[in-house]
Amino acid sequence: MTPTTSPSPTGASPTKTTGAKGKQSATPSPGRKRPTHDTKTTKPATEPSAKPSTTATEPATNATTEATAASGGVRSVTLRPEGIDLGGCWRSDLNVYAVIDGPKGHAFTYRWLVDGQNLGRTPAETPYKVYLPAGSFKTQGKHRVAFNVVSGGSRQSVITVNMCAMNRLD
Repeated sequence: MTPTTSPSPTGASPTKTTGAKGKQSATPSPGRKRPTHDTKTTKPATEPSAKPSTTATEPATNATTEATAASGGVRSVTLRPEGIDLGGCWRSDLNVYAVIDGPKGHAFTYRWLVDGQNLGRTPAETPYKVYLPAGSFKTQGKHRVAFNVVSGGSRQSVITVNMCAMNRLD
């Protein structure tokens, strides 16, 4: 079949076509632009929110929060209890520790809060594992333990632990 040319409705150079279906050639004529089609679906920009902190009471479980991608610092904080469960309460020698994840060598400052009492600020670098200071639980019953990253990111993780009587060993 012989290629034919037809004038452009916009007055631009003619477009070459071949065959009965009039398919356009691979190269557009000078002065004519191909239409562009965006095939990607655009979703609204939303920031992923941090997971809510977990509160456990009988006995405590792990609590984790994750940072948003935009923070670039501490990515997550996980609180874990380590001790002997005496059937619904923890023995007085319970340890609680935090595992902090982020880019290697990222500087941050953290603090522990036990029942709202600030135990002070301490600098550290990621990745890091830190224990709640010994003797932080003075009485039996439920205690709220919070770990806050106060600089170098903004993370908080909270658990509640139920402590047995201080003299109970089994």
